[in-house]
Amino acid sequence: MRRASKIFIAFFAISLSTFLLSPLLSLMLSASLLLAMLLYLRRKGKRSKRMGEAEPKQLKIVIELPKPPWSIRNFFRALLRPESKGLVDTRKGLSREVFRIFLSTPIVLASITAFLLTSNTSWLFLTPLSIIVLLAPALHKKVLDSIRRQNVENELPFFSLLASVLSHAGHTLVKAFSVAAEAKIFPAISTEALHLKKEALFTGGDSITAMNSYAQRHPSKLLSSLILGYTSLLRSGGDVVKYLEERTKELLALLKDRWNSFVNYVNIIGEAMLGLFLIAPLMLSMTILVFAGEVDFALYELIIFGLIPLLTLLAIYLIHVARPQEGLEYVPSKKVVPLSLALAVALAYASISLFKASLLRALIVSLMSIASPLSLHYERERRKAFEVERELPRFLRYLGEHKKLGLPLLAAIEKSSNEKYNKQFSSLIKGVLAKTKLGLSLYQSTVVLKVLSKLCKLVFFVLDHLIATGGGSPATFEAMASYIDEYNVQRSRIKKSLYLYSILGYATPIILAMCLSLTLSFVKGIDELPYVGVGESPSALTSTASLKGLDRALFYSELMIIASSISTGLVLGKAIDGTLFSTKHLLICITVALISLNLFL
Repeated sequence: MRRASKIFIAFFAISLSTFLLSPLLSLMLSASLLLAMLLYLRRKGKRSKRMGEAEPKQLKIVIELPKPPWSIRNFFRALLRPESKGLVDTRKGLSREVFRIFLSTPIVLASITAFLLTSNTSWLFLTPLSIIVLLAPALHKKVLDSIRRQNVENELPFFSLLASVLSHAGHTLVKAFSVAAEAKIFPAISTEALHLKKEALFTGGDSITAMNSYAQRHPSKLLSSLILGYTSLLRSGGDVVKYLEERTKELLALLKDRWNSFVNYVNIIGEAMLGLFLIAPLMLSMTILVFAGEVDFALYELIIFGLIPLLTLLAIYLIHVARPQEGLEYVPSKKVVPLSLALAVALAYASISLFKASLLRALIVSLMSIASPLSLHYERERRKAFEVERELPRFLRYLGEHKKLGLPLLAAIEKSSNEKYNKQFSSLIKGVLAKTKLGLSLYQSTVVLKVLSKLCKLVFFVLDHLIATGGGSPATFEAMASYIDEYNVQRSRIKKSLYLYSILGYATPIILAMCLSLTLSFVKGIDELPYVGVGESPSALTSTASLKGLDRALFYSELMIIASSISTGLVLGKAIDGTLFSTKHLLICITVALISLNLFL
C-alpha cells in the first residue's frame, strides 16, 4: 500500500472518531484533507515539470495514439496537467492509489452530509465503503489467486496421475499439460497449460525453462513443487516416472486430509449458522416488538436486506474455499427452469388474488414453487451419480487384479460387465462398451452418455491413456480406488456431522415464530391492563404497544423469519451437498416458515 493510502486511512479513522464528538468538525476535517491533497498534487506536478525542463534535450520519438475514451480518471488527469498532444511522456497524472482516494473522499463527505441533513444513522454505514474502495484491488487480487490456487489443487492429484501414466510411455510433463488442454476435462489445468505455452513462446521454445520460471510465480505451492521437482530431476537425469508416481500418492493423500479438515470445519460452520440465523434474528425480532415505537426501522431494513444477505454470501464463500471440489457436474435442465418460473408467477398471483394472502406469504409460495422442481430434478441426478461413484472402487480393484494377471485393460473392462454391480453402474459399463465399438474412447463415451459424475469421467479418461500407453500398475488402480473410497466416506461423514444442525436449521422458523408469538401476546396483554392508581395510565406508559407500531414491527419480524429461513437453506445446501443447486434444504426451511407464520403469527 502506498504512503498516500496509509495517510488517508489514518485521517479517515481520526475523522470518524471526531464525528462521534462533533459531526460538523468531522465534515470540516474531511474537506481540509481533500484540499491538502489537491495542493500536494499540484505542487508535485510543478516539481515534475521543472525537473523535466532542466533535463538535456534528447531525441523524442512521436507515436500517435488513439484518443482514450472519456472517464472520470482521465478527466482529473486533464485538470492536473496540460494536454500532451499525443506525445509519449512520463506519467504525471493521478496514480491509481490517489485516484481511489478521490473516489473514497466523496463517499465519506456524502454520508456525513446526508446524516447531518436527515439525522438518519443508516447513512453512516456508507463510510466503511471508502476503505473498501482503497483496498479493493489488493483484495481482488488475493481472491483471484485464492480461487485459482483452489481450482488447480482440486484437479492436481488426477492430473499428476495422468502425467505418471504418460511418463510410462516416455512422454514428458509438457505432453501431459498439452493433453489436459486439449481434453478440457481439467478446466483449471487447461488454463495453466495455455499460460505455460505462452511462457514457452517468450523463452524461445525451451519448455523446461518455461516451466521452471512459471512455477516460481504460481500461487499454488503444490503445483510449483511438482513442476520444480520434475525439472530438477529431468536436468540431473533422475527417475521422473517414479517421482510422478510418488507425488501422485502424496497429492491423493493430501486431498484426503482436506476432506478430513473440512469435516472438522463443518462443526464450526454449524455453530456459526446457529448463532447467525437463529439467536441473532430472535433477539432482534423480540426487541423490535417490545420497543416498536422507539426503534429505528431503517436499521432493521439494513439488517434484513443488507447484513443477512452479506453474511450468507460470506458463509457460502468460506464453505466454497474450505470444501474440496464436488464430484457432481450438475446443470439445471432447460425444461425445469422455465417450468419453475412459470409456476412461481402463477402461484404468487393465485395466492394474492384468490386466497387474499399477504405479500410475504405469496413470496414464500413463489419460492417454494421455484425450489420444488429444481430439488426433484437435482435429487434424481445426484442419486444416479452416487450409485456410479459407489461402484467405482470395486471396479478399479477388479481391473487391478486382472492387471496382475497380464490381461489387457480393455478386455478386463469387457469382462467386468458380467460382474454384479448396481443397476446404474451396470448400464453405464454396457453403454460405454457399446460406444467404444463405434470408435469412441472411454471418456468420449461417458460424455455422450451424459454422465454427471466428474470422478467417473476422470477415471475413464485415465483408463483411456492407460490403454494407449500400456502403463500403470496394480498400485495405480489401488490409489484411485482408495481415494474414491475415502471420498464416499467423508461425504457421508459431512452429512452426519451436520445432521443436528440441519434439524435446528429446519426448526429455526418454528422457534422464531413461537417466541415472537409469546412476545406479541405479552406486549398486547400489558396494553390491555386496567387503569389503577394515580398518574399516567398504563396505555400511556406502554405506548410502544400501539396498534400501528405493532403491525409494522410484526411485518419486519416476519420478514426477518423469511430471510433467516432462506439463508439457512442456502448455507445447508452448500455445506452438505457442495452446491447451491441443492434446493432441498431451502424448500424444507421455507415450507416450515410458511406453516409457522400461519400457525403462530
